[in-house]
Order: sequence, then structure tokens, then C-alpha cells
Amino acid sequence: LVLVVAAFCLASLFELDLAWIPAFAAVAVALLDPNGDLDAVLARVEWSTLLFFGCLSVLMRGVAWLGLIRAVGEGLAAAVAAVPIA
Repeated sequence: LVLVVAAFCLASLFELDLAWIPAFAAVAVALLDPNGDLDAVLARVEWSTLLFFGCLSVLMRGVAWLGLIRAVGEGLAAAVAAVPIA
């Protein structure tokens, strides 16, 4: 766990994409499992949750690429700025 946290902190120094860190950590944990039962480990994975967060990540990347987040932020900023200070 300490190595994973350190890798997240040092990722910008090595220009490493953050998605690779948990992938390498998962492979390392699977390889270092003392029982060596990879099927049991994979059976405990919540695949629906992983799929949900993967789809959410793709959706948010698309929304950001389209500029919707910036447009909503600018609209909210304009609405807040239009409120008179009493």
C-alpha cells in the first residue's frame, strides 16, 4: 500500500499515467498471493462496480472534451455574479 501511495505521489515525475498504477498494483497482489488461487480473487471482484466507474470515467471525459463542464461553470459564475450584495 505504501508503494502504491508513493507511486501516485511520484507519477508526475516519471510522466506515468495514473491508471497504470492500480493496474500494476493489482497484478502484483495477484502474483504475490500466498494461496495462488487467482480464481478465488477474481470471484471476489465487484465487476459491476468496476464497469460503472469505467463508464463514468468515459462519460466525464466526453463531457469535458465537449466543453460542457466549462459552460456550466461559466453560467453558474455569471448567475452568482448577478446576485446583488446586500
